[in-house]
Amino acid sequence: MGGLDTGSRRSSVKSSPHQSPKIRDKSSPVVQGEQGHNPPDLNLDSQGLLHGNAQIDPGGSDEDGEFSASDFDAESISTTSTRSSSTSISSSILEHSYQNGRRYHRYRHGRYPLPNDEVEQNREDMLHAMMLEATDGRHFYAPIGENPQKIADLGTGTGIWAIDVGEKFPSAEVLGLDLSPIQPSWVPPNVKFMVDDIEDEWLNGDDFDFVHLRNMIPILKSPVTLLKQIYA
Repeated sequence: MGGLDTGSRRSSVKSSPHQSPKIRDKSSPVVQGEQGHNPPDLNLDSQGLLHGNAQIDPGGSDEDGEFSASDFDAESISTTSTRSSSTSISSSILEHSYQNGRRYHRYRHGRYPLPNDEVEQNREDMLHAMMLEATDGRHFYAPIGENPQKIADLGTGTGIWAIDVGEKFPSAEVLGLDLSPIQPSWVPPNVKFMVDDIEDEWLNGDDFDFVHLRNMIPILKSPVTLLKQIYA
């Protein structure tokens, strides 16, 4: 997995002692909230979850294959009383598509060409372990300093990189974005995941100290546009 790191802060960073890379056991696919786990109704952070092209036009075509109008009704999105900034989403955004015996993401179906089933997740985690072996245990080379506060992992996949970095920087907020809701349900409290297309308009802010991206360039529609967004 070739890596691309972008960091907006320029200072030295010390690498931690090399540890044997770990491949995490995967639980049921969910989208993860702020406190390390979500109740069964899957309360998701509403900021940036559905935005831009992800809006549904009942009268238009479904060119991206993401939703049909029947997937949503007035009861499918409701504001919770316990967290005003959260929404409860019980729609096809958390479902999958199946083709030729393999499982794929349904949100923006076809946008990412590879499956998201357990076989593919194991391959991604093994590749992550191989990268750590090849880089002497380093998760990145960007000079972000020792106290980053806001980190984004674009195309987070199984979330293994985001989880590792969240453990390394417990005071930082780590946000993982991906088209597939395949991340584990138990993660560090400073790590959360969102289902999103990283090439859509960013509504999660642009004040990240560190933006991490790897193995994504071949499938991006416009790498230059995304890099401009990162550095905006």
